[in-house]
Amino acid sequence: MALSLSILHPLVKAEMAQKVTAAVRARRPDDAVAGTLAAQVDAAAKTVMQAAGPKHEKTLTEALVRLDRERDQAFSALCLVVHAHTLLPGDAQRRAKAARLYEQLVPGSLDFLYDSMHLESQVLEERMRHFDSPAEAALAAELGLWPFVEGVKNAMKAFQDAFQARSEKRQERPEPLYDAVIPLDRSLRALHACLIANWGPEATREVFSELERAMASARAHATRRDQAADAPPA
Repeated sequence: MALSLSILHPLVKAEMAQKVTAAVRARRPDDAVAGTLAAQVDAAAKTVMQAAGPKHEKTLTEALVRLDRERDQAFSALCLVVHAHTLLPGDAQRRAKAARLYEQLVPGSLDFLYDSMHLESQVLEERMRHFDSPAEAALAAELGLWPFVEGVKNAMKAFQDAFQARSEKRQERPEPLYDAVIPLDRSLRALHACLIANWGPEATREVFSELERAMASARAHATRRDQAADAPPA
């Protein structure tokens, strides 16, 4: 009965590990060796949970995703307005200026908005820097772009503030999540080997039943994901 622990997310593994230790204590509270190993598992599981950060960090991440989407929308709106000026009849010179600005904002495509958040931030900062020059500022005023420019800058600042807040919270973690999980894996395997040797396979299987179910579920999910990735396009 092998333990395929690597397939589980560290937090899921930590939660299941605590259920294992609870089952050990409930089944044989007088087994000092198993109790000691279970305590080591508990301690390692708590370290993993601490390394994952406080629960409110999830809220920070959700806010970051929302703010990233909002800055995407703000920049896309700015580009659409500039592009509209390239099509607006009546003033060929204005269309030419707008076309030049649009080429600076969208030299290829907007695909960078789907890159990593960090890379996207770098590209946005570079492209919005055009409006820092007096000539481009004057053109933005001429085309009535300043509400859209300010909208992008405000969205970028809101995202950056949220990103910094989350980074500061992550720096408070005692150690990286996937480093913290190594002692948990070791302690779980030590407990598992001890129970196999002293309690037998059947009792060990019952104690580890919830962890085994979690691993089976994770394997099934991975299989479905791989099959979907390999499936030919419809």
